[in-house]
Amino acid sequence: MKVKDLLINKGAQADIPLYKKYYQRLNKKYTKQVPLITNYVFVWLLESELEKYRYIPGSKGWLMWNNKPCCLSEESLDQLHKISQGDVTPVITSEVGVGELVVIESGVLTGIQGQVLISDKKYLVVETGIKNYRLKIELDKVQIKKL
Repeated sequence: MKVKDLLINKGAQADIPLYKKYYQRLNKKYTKQVPLITNYVFVWLLESELEKYRYIPGSKGWLMWNNKPCCLSEESLDQLHKISQGDVTPVITSEVGVGELVVIESGVLTGIQGQVLISDKKYLVVETGIKNYRLKIELDKVQIKKL
C-alpha cells in the first residue's frame, strides 16, 4: 500500500498534486499522471497529531526545517495544483528581466505570481514563493504581465 493510502486509512487528509506527462512509444501517444513533486505527500494535520502519523511504512518522516516539520500554506498547495493542471496555450505579452515580478495571465496557471530568476528568449524561471520550488515557463506557451 502506498504512503498516501496508509495516511488516509489512519484518518489523515493527504494529497499528491499530479500532472499529465505525455510520451510517445512506437508511434503511439500516451498520457500518464505523475507527481508534480516526486516522493512528497502533503498532509493536513494539527500539531497535536504529528506523532500519530510520524512513522508510516514507506515514509522517511517529515520534511524538516529548523528542527520543525515544514508547513505549506493552503495557498501554496493551490498554486501547486494550478501548476499541475497542464496544457497551457500562452503567449508572451511583454519582455521581462531578472528580478522583475510577473503574473501569469492565461490558461490554468492564471494568477500565479513570482519573481523572474532567469530570463532567456525561450523561457523564464520564476520563484513562485513556494520554498525551493521554481517554475520554468516556456515563453511561447504562457501569457505573462509585469507587476
